[in-house]
Amino acid sequence: MKNTFKNIIGCGAAMLLMLSSCKKDENMVIATDGTPSVLTASNQNVVLTEATESQEAVRFSWTRADYGYTSVVKYQLQVDKKGNGFAKPATMPLSISGNKNSYEQALTVKQFNTMLAELKLPTDVASDVELRVTSRISTAVDSIFSNTPLQMKVVTYSGKPKVMYLVGGSTIADWNPDKAIQFTDLGEGKLVTYQYLIASGGGFKLLPTKGSWSGDLGMKGGEPGVLISEGEDNIPVAADGFYKIALNMQTIKTGTYTLTGTSWGVIGDATPGGWDTDTNMTYDPASKTWKVTMDLIAGKQFKFRLEDGWAINSGSATAAGDGEVALTGSLKQDGKNIGVGAGGSYTITFDAVNQTFSMVKN
Repeated sequence: MKNTFKNIIGCGAAMLLMLSSCKKDENMVIATDGTPSVLTASNQNVVLTEATESQEAVRFSWTRADYGYTSVVKYQLQVDKKGNGFAKPATMPLSISGNKNSYEQALTVKQFNTMLAELKLPTDVASDVELRVTSRISTAVDSIFSNTPLQMKVVTYSGKPKVMYLVGGSTIADWNPDKAIQFTDLGEGKLVTYQYLIASGGGFKLLPTKGSWSGDLGMKGGEPGVLISEGEDNIPVAADGFYKIALNMQTIKTGTYTLTGTSWGVIGDATPGGWDTDTNMTYDPASKTWKVTMDLIAGKQFKFRLEDGWAINSGSATAAGDGEVALTGSLKQDGKNIGVGAGGSYTITFDAVNQTFSMVKN
């Protein structure tokens, strides 16, 4: 009887252990170790130049990683300095379609140079790098890597971006990347835009490509003015106002920014201050335009300018010459002086973002 009781207890414990094991097995992912991809490239001596940045730089091919059954596999290209053991590689997701035995993806000069810029390689000289493909079927399963790193010599260029976009809840674009606002390129990585920003919108970020969050940049935590593309914070706006946002980009992923409050004014011999003193305008957040009511002199002329200086000024974009009379119109940098027909009091409205104006006689 005693032995029988022991057997019952033993069987019960075994059953509990089996049930416990089965419960744990429900959360386990069962797969083989996987056969890694083999990576090849169309060219292993790659010279990248800004003049050819839209052309194809290199085409990568890799075989399908085999996990023992049909599954969705995500691939990523990694590159690092030779001998660094992929300790801190630059990475790029690889696009695939279908369930083939092999795949390929071409990178343009600009795409590859942007990727390599993360390694901070010296520019205009040859550098040795290593590449590999990683594959993964689930976050519960470790990635596997192509067996032998692909050796490559590359020559990169400085790659300072000529195009950047503004997006964020503090901007008129909101957080919609399709509506991102393009900066004006000043050359050598310097870009600028003038925008009305609100403090309550949660700040803003920068995008290298309109319509895509890939590579978005923000403020380095605790270091206002410094831009980074990984682990970044939104760039905050302290108060509602019209701002000059200036960028000084070192690469597509690093740089600095300044945020400066600005104002617009009207100047010219048609205004009370002549060509020496601006008549300041007031920003209207509801219409997102600048406005002023003032007296204008018949037969005289005026323009709009930023911060009492001529570096940024707007005049008629369509007039054949200075002094052409118009009550509405499009504007451009260094455009023609706008002429005044009848003298008197006018309410002038100026849209600094879309570069248009209108004036109504009171």
